Amino acid sequence: MQDHLIPLVSVIMLSYNYADYLEQAVESVLAQTFQDFELIILDDGSKDRSLSILQDYAEKFPGRIRLLTHPDQGNKGIVRSYEYAISHARGKYLAFLEADDVWRMDNLEKKITFLNRVEQAGVVYSDYRPFGDFWGSLYWKIYAGLNRITTPALRPFVAFGVFLKRNPVASFSHFLMRRHLFTGIPPCEAGQKNFDWWILAHLSLRCRFLFIPEKLVFWRIHKKSTAYGRVNKRALWRFHQFLKSLYRSFEHVIGQKKGVLLTQKDYRDLSREKKHHQRVDDARRFFYPKTWITRPLDSLRFLVHIILKNCLLTES
Repeated sequence: MQDHLIPLVSVIMLSYNYADYLEQAVESVLAQTFQDFELIILDDGSKDRSLSILQDYAEKFPGRIRLLTHPDQGNKGIVRSYEYAISHARGKYLAFLEADDVWRMDNLEKKITFLNRVEQAGVVYSDYRPFGDFWGSLYWKIYAGLNRITTPALRPFVAFGVFLKRNPVASFSHFLMRRHLFTGIPPCEAGQKNFDWWILAHLSLRCRFLFIPEKLVFWRIHKKSTAYGRVNKRALWRFHQFLKSLYRSFEHVIGQKKGVLLTQKDYRDLSREKKHHQRVDDARRFFYPKTWITRPLDSLRFLVHIILKNCLLTES
């Protein structure tokens, strides 16, 4: 790729105190079989040797890697950092890689092929292989397996109903999207930890998704990663607040009536989820008895998720 040419893909990577993993992540991008990309790396005020590692890469690959920091060199968090990095992107497509993960060599090639081929799809994501912490990886392997069983493969589908309750994509590292769609995503009201869910859920209002059932990403699970940790009352409350914020944002977008793909069933499901979380607020507890009667399968699935995660994981 020459400096004066606009790349097809902008790969976005955030760096924050992941010096031990950075080189492996960056090298996995540089080794892609699809080479029409730019790699934009934003260091979010790291205190370790991350920035010096990235400066070496930027000097070595000046036409390929663009290194950014915030104007004040500070730490702004996930939401502001992704927004700032994406504002510098030039590609038609956006791909993301978290700084502790690794792509398979054909990750971009496979996803670009499908997104070029299927015009109805705005997002393409793949299966993944968790590695690192044994018990944490086991939990996410089970999660991935259940999603694989219930997700249509290699054809576009409306994903809104799924994102009302969970994030089947699971991580920034696993998906690629059309860049113009990002401009329509409202500011994230809550839950920086769930910013990937926020983006994908809003995209599910406006475009179809396509799932590739191949493990194109090696997803590192460790005690510092956001995907790690037990579920406690505080985490449940934060999750509840995030979903309430997400549903409010959905209603605002739907009210604008700009290219929303939803069916009548999707509207009913959104209304039902809103009522459920209002009952949670009214009762001031999560295991509201009426929920077990009216939604036994959802309640059982959620309880199994909590038990499984708390049995397998230690405190982060």
